[in-house]
Amino acid sequence: MRTKRDRIDIMRDILDNVGKGRNTLSALMKYVGLSALTLRTYLTQMSEKGLIAESDKGYVLTEKGRRVLELLKEATSLESRLMYIMAELAREIEEV
Repeated sequence: MRTKRDRIDIMRDILDNVGKGRNTLSALMKYVGLSALTLRTYLTQMSEKGLIAESDKGYVLTEKGRRVLELLKEATSLESRLMYIMAELAREIEEV
């Protein structure tokens, strides 16, 4: 299992938290675990890609952001399932 988050993991965490209403800079820093500078960099990039937008109440998911979040969640689920299958295969092979 991976221990260090990659760029996609961080973007998924940001999208997920914005979708849950944790949409201010301070809330995102807390729940995503990034410094203000790093978080602002991600937020700017994600805004430029049309995944999030700024509102008077903080950040909000765009329709594109919602679709991307759902795809990322599905990919994470498939990754977990694949890891389980590979572990089962390894056990079966060891029994031979």
